[in-house]
Amino acid sequence: MRSYTSADTDAFTAEVTAPNTAVSEQSKRWQSVKVCHNAEDPMATVHEHNVHKRTDELVHLVRRAVDELGSAAWPVCTRNVFVHKNALKFRPAVLDNSELPSSASWPLLLDGDSAMRYPAIYGLLCTVFEWFRVAVDGQWAVGPYDMRYWDFMHGVAPVPYVIARDKNAPHYAMCTRTGFRRWTAAGMLHLLRARYSVSANTLAYLELAVSST
Repeated sequence: MRSYTSADTDAFTAEVTAPNTAVSEQSKRWQSVKVCHNAEDPMATVHEHNVHKRTDELVHLVRRAVDELGSAAWPVCTRNVFVHKNALKFRPAVLDNSELPSSASWPLLLDGDSAMRYPAIYGLLCTVFEWFRVAVDGQWAVGPYDMRYWDFMHGVAPVPYVIARDKNAPHYAMCTRTGFRRWTAAGMLHLLRARYSVSANTLAYLELAVSST
């Protein structure tokens, strides 16, 4: 069975940037978050048996940071979260605004006004969506992007948006920066509610990043 984490996907460079050198010494005491389907993997941080618990922990972490900073204009994604003493924490560069936005979980205009107003909550939505798809279904995913293994590349990369195939799927949109297929905010929220039975409190918070239609 496939064991996969977004941190292993070198093809999608937005998610594999190395930690800021200014905090490299501190980072030695931290463990990168590894998301996979196989709960028996000793390095797994998030897996099929603890994904709900880890999600609740991440939501609490984001909510507390938003309250303390009075802002939701900073990037949330798997690579910006580390484990320290078995607790999830953000890399310092994320919260002090020295971290560049992640191209995978940073909102675009097509994601709607709410996502643009609350980038951190939108990033949380993307990250939670990724964690459940990988941990529960064993799929390849990075934030809102579908990923797959491409034989000609000998590696994993995003799936392109194909008009003939995807235009009638309301949960998909074409990324205006890359042309890749991207889940809409409403589509991600719906799947989290309908398939993965995410808690009502978490869904209510994530809904802040989803514009009403």
